[in-house]
Amino acid sequence: MEIRGSSRVYGILGHPVKHSLSPLLHNLAFRSSKLDAVYIPLDVKETGPFLKRALLALDLGGLSVTIPHKIWAYRMSDKADRLSQICGASNTLLFSGKDRKSIEARNSDGPGAIQALKEVSKIKGKTALICGYGGSARAIAAQLLLSEKPSEIWITGRNEKKIKSFIRALKKQFPGSVLFPLADGASSLPQHAPGRTRNVQKPDIIIQTTPLGMSSTKTAASSALPLHPAILAADAVVFDIVYSPMITPLIALAKKRKCKVVFGYKMLLYQAVYQYKWFTGREPPVKKWETILQEDLRSKEKGSRNAK
Repeated sequence: MEIRGSSRVYGILGHPVKHSLSPLLHNLAFRSSKLDAVYIPLDVKETGPFLKRALLALDLGGLSVTIPHKIWAYRMSDKADRLSQICGASNTLLFSGKDRKSIEARNSDGPGAIQALKEVSKIKGKTALICGYGGSARAIAAQLLLSEKPSEIWITGRNEKKIKSFIRALKKQFPGSVLFPLADGASSLPQHAPGRTRNVQKPDIIIQTTPLGMSSTKTAASSALPLHPAILAADAVVFDIVYSPMITPLIALAKKRKCKVVFGYKMLLYQAVYQYKWFTGREPPVKKWETILQEDLRSKEKGSRNAK
């Protein structure tokens, strides 16, 4: 790969980023498109006014932003998309205007997750259950309400207070939206909750956003599930955003029940697809990217098994 003085520079900003596959994916796409551009890792621990000045001085084309800098990225931007405003966090920075000194913040986590879901199911008019109330849950729930119009969304998790706060924040942004808290461990959806639009006991779509499942090799399958197994309908779509391992306890259960499943790496894939389009205005080689992600995850899982 040839890097010239004219090469447009992109990168991923976060800490740590040394294991990120983003440079591999984006540089492959640049080569495929014959673009004079390079994508580099920027491992930065601290943020502040100095970092914004440094980024502007570098004349960058754009940045992917990961943990722990997503909130900072949103707050220091000059303008932001609606999803970033709702979530208070961004995973993409675009540089434009005179001398590329204007910074726009965007969030591709929500669109990436929805794109992954829509590969296997329509969403409009469906009942969705989201497990968790963190940053990913907020981005996905907000994107569902922004673009997909599900009939109702249920939120479940271990902290009832945080769930209710999450729902209040969403209702403030989306007046008239149908959102409910679901008790942790509930085996069905309450049929007579005030305001329900559909009288179904089990959700059509389940989206798992908690860390449960990441340590599945060390945890009993039942204790690594974020919900009661009885709530899975045979025709449900089950999406676990945990991507390593690919087969989490929830995905394993869903496959056993003959549910449609969406693997976590799909969200990783499509959020990067959106970023590349925003950076370049072009389509990346999605199939090649997917193969790279699958091979990397399988290699890591094989290495983990051999290390035992």
